[in-house]
Amino acid sequence: MQGAQYAPALPVFELAMKICMDHGDRMKDILADTAFSYARYGEETNMNPQTVFGYCLQFHELRKELNDGTIESREDVATSHTSLAQGYLLLDQPDKAVEHCQTCIDLEAEFPDHKEHGVMSQFAHIYQAWGMCGLKNYAQAAELCLKVIQYRTKRFGAQDKESIK
Repeated sequence: MQGAQYAPALPVFELAMKICMDHGDRMKDILADTAFSYARYGEETNMNPQTVFGYCLQFHELRKELNDGTIESREDVATSHTSLAQGYLLLDQPDKAVEHCQTCIDLEAEFPDHKEHGVMSQFAHIYQAWGMCGLKNYAQAAELCLKVIQYRTKRFGAQDKESIK
């Protein structure tokens, strides 16, 4: 479906959202994931930026609501800040995007794999760099991009063509 356009895929997403909403709390986690997927899909197709933002916001609010304090839930909340940053970038609000990226980075700094293994949120750094470009802070944007490049080179090798990002 990723190669499709927004309009032909709309009925599938609407059906998925309806099924989740019809089942209330029992499918709230899946509703959050569906909203996230819909926002990502909308960003890559011709969906209205305000609509994409709405799904980013829905994902963010659901993840905050579902946060039970476990590492998995906290990771989902951090991801929701990056998703919300994506929405703000689409709405040309780079200052809010940068803020949510920083929140994600700060939250993830406390996760064991980040502390013990040097894992980093690549999307949060990349979106923050885009936000910095929008704020005309090109030096900071370049610094963030370089940080991601250095991380990816160290983690996946200089000739990486297999990792997911």
